[in-house]
Amino acid sequence: APNPVLRLNTLGRIGLPLSQREAMHIAANSRQAPFGMGERTLVDTSVRDTWEMDATDVSFDNPAWKTFIDLVVQEACARLGVNIAASKPRCELYKLLLYEKGSHTEKVDGMFATIIVILPSPFAGGSAHLSHAGQKAAIDQSKESWLHTSVMAWYTDVTHEIKPIQSGYRLALSYNLVHTTTSLRPALSDASGPIKQIRHILLSWRQNLYAEDSPQKIIYLLQHRYSQANCRGSAMKGTDAHVVAVLDSVSQELKFRVGLALIECHLSGPADDMG
Repeated sequence: APNPVLRLNTLGRIGLPLSQREAMHIAANSRQAPFGMGERTLVDTSVRDTWEMDATDVSFDNPAWKTFIDLVVQEACARLGVNIAASKPRCELYKLLLYEKGSHTEKVDGMFATIIVILPSPFAGGSAHLSHAGQKAAIDQSKESWLHTSVMAWYTDVTHEIKPIQSGYRLALSYNLVHTTTSLRPALSDASGPIKQIRHILLSWRQNLYAEDSPQKIIYLLQHRYSQANCRGSAMKGTDAHVVAVLDSVSQELKFRVGLALIECHLSGPADDMG
């Protein structure tokens, strides 16, 4: 990722990786991030000790940053199974967040997903724990966090919790993906039923793996056609992206392997004699 050359209205340019000195300056010029409780919005450092700046106070002097974010949106939509042509998502910078403990963002109208871009900053802890329809995942971006930019994305209906930062500071940009057309807003379907069925099928296959009629491979045909160059998980489109993600998750859980391949079918035999 390029260096965004981050500029804050009250502080000027901010160097990356983030230093403790500049982290303290950002905190001194930010406000405490609130959290929702029912219909109220409260500030309580025992619940959330995070500092925030509005998007209007943040700018980027490097024009290459916009190109990078455009690529991030394409990749995130592919991984989330979003039809970009139908949704025409708009990516909006929401907040700059300085984490000392965990935080999450509030929704805006039309918002269907969140993208978190973690800028180079030294910290430990702060793993993201996601759950939906009985499925759970944990993402830890703290390893060598001062050396690189990392990205996380999830649907807004995914339950998520950011664990407390154990040391250091984490500087992140929170972006909203906003649906802009009249088509159905993208959402993560409740795949708990199909997941249970897939798990049952794979378990039955493993238990009967050495039976004479047991297949060595199971082939599932995807909806879209892919070239050799695009035959990879990150290039999957629409429902194919969701299918591949579910199969990969369940297969890893049950110690199976999922592969993507191109298939050519050839028919041979005598031609019909039409006289």
